[in-house]
Amino acid sequence: MTNQSSDINHQPSFKGRPYSEIIDEWWKHTGGVPQEGERNVKLYQLAVNLRAICDNNKALLMQVMPRLGLEEQELHAIVESACKEPPKGISKIMQSVLAAARDLSTALEVTGGLSSRLSGAHGEISGDLSTTLEVTNNNIDHLLWDWGEKIEGLMENYPILKDICKGMKRNQYPAAMFVAGGLMMTLMTRCTYRFYHRPEELRRLNNSTLIIGDPGSGKSFATRLFKLLAAPIVAADKVGKEAINAYRELMKTKGANKEKPKKPKVVVRVHPARTSNAQFIQDMVNAVEEVDGEPMQLHMLTFDTELDNTVTVQKGGSWIDKFSMELKAFHNEEDGQAYSNVDSILQDFIVTWNFIYTGTPNALKKKVNEQNFGSGLATRLTCIPLPTTNFEMLGRENQVDYESDHRLKSWAEKLDRTKGELSVQKIVDELYEWTARRMADAAENESKADEMLLKRCAYHGVNFATPFIVMRHWDQLRKDGDFWCGSFETDEIGNSLSSSLISSMLVSATTLELWPRLISTIS
Repeated sequence: MTNQSSDINHQPSFKGRPYSEIIDEWWKHTGGVPQEGERNVKLYQLAVNLRAICDNNKALLMQVMPRLGLEEQELHAIVESACKEPPKGISKIMQSVLAAARDLSTALEVTGGLSSRLSGAHGEISGDLSTTLEVTNNNIDHLLWDWGEKIEGLMENYPILKDICKGMKRNQYPAAMFVAGGLMMTLMTRCTYRFYHRPEELRRLNNSTLIIGDPGSGKSFATRLFKLLAAPIVAADKVGKEAINAYRELMKTKGANKEKPKKPKVVVRVHPARTSNAQFIQDMVNAVEEVDGEPMQLHMLTFDTELDNTVTVQKGGSWIDKFSMELKAFHNEEDGQAYSNVDSILQDFIVTWNFIYTGTPNALKKKVNEQNFGSGLATRLTCIPLPTTNFEMLGRENQVDYESDHRLKSWAEKLDRTKGELSVQKIVDELYEWTARRMADAAENESKADEMLLKRCAYHGVNFATPFIVMRHWDQLRKDGDFWCGSFETDEIGNSLSSSLISSMLVSATTLELWPRLISTIS
């Protein structure tokens, strides 16, 4: 028998959890509250699953089932049909719903109240995030819906988010926002800002982003964003690629004793995962422009839809393995090479490289695992999970929306023409206070894991928020030749955005820290 009870208000419940809350959680796991045209089918599916925790009791089902505008007779027919199905016990998806409903309050308590933190409130973290936060698929799915709602709330002040998230479910919004943010900060490669640690140094907008989801979970959105937002960089690379290919063709036709043409020095910034280190470093060193009278090395960019492919091809040895450069890219640290072959330059260089990969949990396990987690890569990575699909199809789109793509391309062209030091000091100050409060919690709990995860959160908050804040204050910028620059005053809306991103990053970092343990059971 199921354990049914009622509270003092006689609200029917299952194991202390009101059926109304369970049903709310069900809709979050199954694509949202059904609309006209799909109500009968989805209410039937709900009834079939609910009956397992209602003792197949038609009267109880009729009491707890939502009507959604249906007549009693219609709902009664749905319940009758559902109860005629052979009993199968509690389904997997209902188990997930019950677990999420049970664990949500615990997850919110551990993270200091996600909703208030995403709104910029000062929630307090209790416990060791790396051990007390039980990051399960159920918790992540619920948190993604919560983040998505907050992002939807930001769309009024940041309308570009509507185009970024076009055609996606609300719980996929976080992944879209972070992919777009990573691409847009690469466009703003000529911009700098000052951080609260060593403010005498000019910082760059760096990101190392992983989008992790099951096969078929909708990762293709990232390809759309790359094609639209990286278009100015790809177009500029075309000239350099044509020059290099022409040079190579010419080299093939020259005899052994003939004078060889000089290799052209070109700028190529977008590189696939299958790029030798010699070529990559040569192009990185070549990608230098004079910005406000000073030479500036522009960001390289790598985008790959298969993280597993990236990990595999870069295991070929030191000639292609980029692990050390992945570590150094986040803070633009210095590196160098001194090989004897004629194709490798003898030079020290600064690693300026942003990369965005999408992949599966299995691929993430290869990328970040118990053996290399302590290297510091995990806290440099922005790892955003995609929700499980729960057998739900994507919504059918009947109209072609060229205007949305045009707006994204237009903003990409503008951001590619920005330069100079950004006036985001108020946001840096806000994130310093945020980090100080969380670090005090970590000290009180003697949590080394929390301390490690917190150290780079503020960088992520500034970097990902900056492109959106610049777009919001675009009318305050001025034209300087071919570029846009200038100062502007940030406000509470900007602080809210950075707080949302950094709160997401903290939970995502914890998720990544637990991945080796969570996915060790994957066969």
